[in-house]
Amino acid sequence: MRSTLRLGGTLLVVASVLGMAALAVLLLNPEPAATALPGQRDSGARQGPAAAAAVASDRANGISRGTIDAPALVPGAIPARTVGLPITHVEIPAISLSADVVPAGLIQRDGGVTWEVPAFKIGHAETTAGAGQAGNAVLLGHVTSVRSGNVFANLDQVEVGQAINVFAATTAFTYTVVSTSHVPRTDTSSIQPGEATAVSLITCTGVWLPTIWDYTERLVVRAELNRDQPVDQVDRY
Repeated sequence: MRSTLRLGGTLLVVASVLGMAALAVLLLNPEPAATALPGQRDSGARQGPAAAAAVASDRANGISRGTIDAPALVPGAIPARTVGLPITHVEIPAISLSADVVPAGLIQRDGGVTWEVPAFKIGHAETTAGAGQAGNAVLLGHVTSVRSGNVFANLDQVEVGQAINVFAATTAFTYTVVSTSHVPRTDTSSIQPGEATAVSLITCTGVWLPTIWDYTERLVVRAELNRDQPVDQVDRY
Protein backbone atom coordinates (compact mmCIF):
# COMPACT_ATOMS: atom_id res chain seq x y z
CA MET A 1 0.00 0.00 0.00
CA ARG A 2 2.79 2.40 0.92
CA SER A 3 4.68 1.64 -2.28
CA THR A 4 1.54 2.30 -4.30
CA LEU A 5 1.00 5.67 -2.62
CA ARG A 6 4.67 6.54 -3.05
CA LEU A 7 4.53 5.70 -6.78
CA GLY A 8 1.35 7.77 -7.20
CA GLY A 9 2.96 10.76 -5.48
CA THR A 10 6.03 10.49 -7.71
CA LEU A 11 3.87 10.46 -10.85
CA LEU A 12 2.00 13.55 -9.71
CA VAL A 13 5.27 15.43 -9.09
CA VAL A 14 6.60 14.47 -12.55
CA ALA A 15 3.34 15.54 -14.22
CA SER A 16 3.43 18.90 -12.42
CA VAL A 17 7.05 19.55 -13.46
CA LEU A 18 6.32 18.70 -17.09
CA GLY A 19 3.24 20.93 -17.07
CA MET A 20 5.20 23.89 -15.70
CA ALA A 21 7.96 23.35 -18.26
CA ALA A 22 5.43 23.33 -21.11
CA LEU A 23 3.83 26.52 -19.83
CA ALA A 24 7.22 28.22 -19.61
CA VAL A 25 8.03 27.30 -23.22
CA LEU A 26 4.68 28.67 -24.38
CA LEU A 27 5.10 31.97 -22.57
CA LEU A 28 8.73 32.50 -23.58
CA ASN A 29 8.36 31.45 -27.21
CA PRO A 30 4.84 32.14 -28.50
CA GLU A 31 4.16 30.90 -32.00
CA PRO A 32 1.25 32.74 -33.60
CA ALA A 33 -0.65 30.78 -36.19
CA ALA A 34 -1.83 33.96 -37.81
CA THR A 35 -0.39 37.34 -38.50
CA ALA A 36 -1.17 40.88 -39.24
CA LEU A 37 -4.71 41.08 -40.54
CA PRO A 38 -7.27 42.93 -38.44
CA GLY A 39 -10.79 41.67 -38.29
CA GLN A 40 -9.94 38.03 -38.83
CA ARG A 41 -10.68 34.90 -36.86
CA ASP A 42 -7.50 33.17 -35.81
CA SER A 43 -7.49 29.45 -36.57
CA GLY A 44 -6.68 28.84 -32.91
CA ALA A 45 -9.90 30.52 -31.83
CA ARG A 46 -12.25 27.85 -33.15
CA GLN A 47 -14.82 26.62 -30.65
CA GLY A 48 -15.77 23.16 -29.45
CA PRO A 49 -13.88 20.02 -28.34
CA ALA A 50 -13.27 18.76 -31.90
CA ALA A 51 -11.82 22.11 -32.98
CA ALA A 52 -9.64 22.32 -29.89
CA ALA A 53 -8.36 18.80 -30.53
CA ALA A 54 -7.52 19.70 -34.14
CA VAL A 55 -5.55 22.76 -33.05
CA ALA A 56 -3.72 20.77 -30.38
CA SER A 57 -2.84 18.13 -32.97
CA ASP A 58 -1.48 20.77 -35.35
CA ARG A 59 0.76 22.25 -32.69
CA ALA A 60 1.95 18.87 -31.42
CA ASN A 61 3.06 18.00 -34.95
CA GLY A 62 4.77 21.34 -35.53
CA ILE A 63 2.19 22.57 -38.04
CA SER A 64 1.90 26.34 -38.37
CA ARG A 65 -1.16 27.23 -40.40
CA GLY A 66 0.31 30.62 -41.24
CA THR A 67 -3.05 32.00 -42.29
CA ILE A 68 -5.35 34.85 -41.54
CA ASP A 69 -8.99 33.91 -41.40
CA ALA A 70 -11.15 36.48 -43.12
CA PRO A 71 -14.36 36.70 -41.11
CA ALA A 72 -17.39 35.35 -42.91
CA LEU A 73 -19.37 36.97 -40.08
CA VAL A 74 -18.14 40.46 -40.93
CA PRO A 75 -19.73 41.67 -44.21
CA GLY A 76 -17.34 43.47 -46.52
CA ALA A 77 -14.21 42.32 -44.70
CA ILE A 78 -12.66 41.09 -47.95
CA PRO A 79 -12.23 43.90 -50.51
CA ALA A 80 -13.64 43.57 -53.99
CA ARG A 81 -11.39 41.84 -56.50
CA THR A 82 -9.04 44.15 -58.38
CA VAL A 83 -6.38 43.80 -61.06
CA GLY A 84 -2.96 45.46 -60.98
CA LEU A 85 0.77 44.94 -61.02
CA PRO A 86 1.77 42.22 -58.53
CA ILE A 87 4.12 43.54 -55.87
CA THR A 88 7.36 41.53 -55.88
CA HIS A 89 9.64 43.36 -53.43
CA VAL A 90 9.50 45.99 -50.68
CA GLU A 91 12.24 48.14 -49.23
CA ILE A 92 12.03 50.43 -46.19
CA PRO A 93 15.44 52.12 -45.91
CA ALA A 94 14.74 53.60 -42.46
CA ILE A 95 14.60 50.12 -40.88
CA SER A 96 16.92 48.35 -43.35
CA LEU A 97 14.07 46.17 -44.58
CA SER A 98 14.51 44.53 -47.98
CA ALA A 99 12.15 41.62 -48.53
CA ASP A 100 10.60 39.70 -51.38
CA VAL A 101 6.84 39.70 -51.76
CA VAL A 102 4.75 36.76 -52.94
CA PRO A 103 1.01 36.42 -53.44
CA ALA A 104 -1.12 35.78 -50.35
CA GLY A 105 -3.96 33.90 -51.96
CA LEU A 106 -7.51 33.50 -50.78
CA ILE A 107 -8.46 30.02 -49.61
CA GLN A 108 -11.51 28.48 -47.98
CA ARG A 109 -10.91 27.21 -44.45
CA ASP A 110 -13.02 26.47 -41.37
CA GLY A 111 -16.16 27.94 -42.92
CA GLY A 112 -14.49 31.25 -43.83
CA VAL A 113 -12.13 32.81 -46.33
CA THR A 114 -8.43 33.12 -45.59
CA TRP A 115 -5.46 35.06 -46.88
CA GLU A 116 -2.60 32.61 -46.54
CA VAL A 117 0.45 34.49 -45.24
CA PRO A 118 3.79 33.14 -46.51
CA ALA A 119 6.65 32.15 -44.26
CA PHE A 120 9.74 34.39 -44.19
CA LYS A 121 8.35 36.73 -46.86
CA ILE A 122 5.75 39.46 -47.24
CA GLY A 123 2.37 38.44 -48.63
CA HIS A 124 0.52 40.64 -51.14
CA ALA A 125 -3.14 40.04 -50.31
CA GLU A 126 -5.15 38.77 -53.24
CA THR A 127 -7.97 41.08 -54.42
CA THR A 128 -6.16 44.20 -53.13
CA ALA A 129 -4.58 46.91 -55.29
CA GLY A 130 -1.39 46.38 -57.26
CA ALA A 131 1.78 48.47 -57.24
CA GLY A 132 1.05 52.08 -58.18
CA GLN A 133 -2.66 51.33 -58.57
CA ALA A 134 -5.45 53.34 -57.01
CA GLY A 135 -6.81 51.56 -53.97
CA ASN A 136 -5.26 49.82 -51.01
CA ALA A 137 -2.47 47.27 -51.55
CA VAL A 138 -2.47 45.11 -48.42
CA LEU A 139 0.88 43.62 -47.42
CA LEU A 140 0.97 41.03 -44.63
CA GLY A 141 3.89 39.65 -42.63
CA HIS A 142 4.78 37.81 -39.45
CA VAL A 143 6.28 39.75 -36.53
CA THR A 144 7.83 36.84 -34.64
CA SER A 145 7.61 33.17 -35.42
CA VAL A 146 10.15 30.38 -35.26
CA ARG A 147 8.59 28.51 -38.16
CA SER A 148 7.30 31.44 -40.21
CA GLY A 149 9.93 34.16 -39.73
CA ASN A 150 9.81 37.76 -38.58
CA VAL A 151 9.88 39.83 -41.76
CA PHE A 152 7.97 42.65 -40.01
CA ALA A 153 9.85 42.47 -36.70
CA ASN A 154 10.91 46.13 -36.90
CA LEU A 155 7.79 47.54 -38.55
CA ASP A 156 6.93 49.32 -35.29
CA GLN A 157 9.99 51.56 -35.82
CA VAL A 158 8.63 53.07 -39.04
CA GLU A 159 7.63 56.73 -38.73
CA VAL A 160 5.39 59.12 -40.63
CA GLY A 161 7.25 60.80 -43.52
CA GLN A 162 9.58 57.88 -44.23
CA ALA A 163 9.79 56.24 -47.65
CA ILE A 164 8.60 52.79 -48.67
CA ASN A 165 9.83 51.55 -52.04
CA VAL A 166 7.47 49.13 -53.73
CA PHE A 167 8.59 47.07 -56.71
CA ALA A 168 6.65 45.29 -59.42
CA ALA A 169 9.43 43.31 -61.13
CA THR A 170 11.72 46.08 -62.47
CA THR A 171 9.26 48.94 -61.94
CA ALA A 172 9.70 50.92 -58.72
CA PHE A 173 7.16 53.12 -56.94
CA THR A 174 7.91 55.34 -53.94
CA TYR A 175 5.31 55.72 -51.22
CA THR A 176 5.47 57.97 -48.14
CA VAL A 177 4.21 56.84 -44.75
CA VAL A 178 1.17 58.88 -43.73
CA SER A 179 0.13 57.05 -40.56
CA THR A 180 0.97 54.29 -38.13
CA SER A 181 -1.67 52.87 -35.84
CA HIS A 182 -2.61 50.04 -33.51
CA VAL A 183 -6.09 48.64 -34.08
CA PRO A 184 -8.04 45.84 -32.39
CA ARG A 185 -7.69 42.47 -34.08
CA THR A 186 -11.37 42.70 -35.06
CA ASP A 187 -11.00 46.04 -36.88
CA THR A 188 -11.28 45.64 -40.68
CA SER A 189 -10.98 49.29 -41.68
CA SER A 190 -7.32 49.03 -42.69
CA ILE A 191 -8.00 46.46 -45.42
CA GLN A 192 -10.76 48.38 -47.18
CA PRO A 193 -9.97 49.64 -50.73
CA GLY A 194 -10.43 53.42 -50.41
CA GLU A 195 -9.74 55.94 -53.18
CA ALA A 196 -6.11 56.87 -52.48
CA THR A 197 -3.20 55.00 -54.07
CA ALA A 198 -1.87 53.40 -50.91
CA VAL A 199 -0.18 50.41 -49.33
CA SER A 200 -1.02 49.07 -45.87
CA LEU A 201 1.62 46.97 -44.14
CA ILE A 202 0.06 44.92 -41.36
CA THR A 203 1.46 42.72 -38.60
CA CYS A 204 0.61 41.56 -35.10
CA THR A 205 1.16 43.63 -31.96
CA GLY A 206 -0.28 44.10 -28.49
CA VAL A 207 -0.58 41.37 -25.86
CA TRP A 208 -0.10 37.71 -26.67
CA LEU A 209 -3.18 35.64 -25.75
CA PRO A 210 -2.23 31.97 -25.47
CA THR A 211 -5.87 30.93 -25.07
CA ILE A 212 -6.65 31.97 -28.66
CA TRP A 213 -3.09 31.74 -29.99
CA ASP A 214 -3.10 35.33 -31.24
CA TYR A 215 -2.23 38.92 -30.34
CA THR A 216 -4.79 41.48 -29.20
CA GLU A 217 -3.97 44.11 -31.85
CA ARG A 218 -2.63 44.77 -35.33
CA LEU A 219 0.02 47.32 -36.27
CA VAL A 220 -0.91 49.11 -39.49
CA VAL A 221 1.59 51.24 -41.40
CA ARG A 222 -0.12 53.12 -44.22
CA ALA A 223 1.75 54.89 -47.01
CA GLU A 224 0.54 56.78 -50.09
CA LEU A 225 2.10 57.07 -53.54
CA ASN A 226 4.34 60.07 -54.23
CA ARG A 227 2.52 61.73 -57.12
CA ASP A 228 5.32 64.22 -57.84
CA GLN A 229 7.96 61.52 -58.29
CA PRO A 230 8.24 59.67 -61.60
CA VAL A 231 8.02 55.90 -61.70
CA ASP A 232 11.50 54.37 -61.95
CA GLN A 233 12.66 51.47 -64.05
CA VAL A 234 15.33 49.60 -62.11
CA ASP A 235 17.44 46.53 -62.71
CA ARG A 236 17.01 44.43 -59.59
CA TYR A 237 17.80 41.10 -61.20
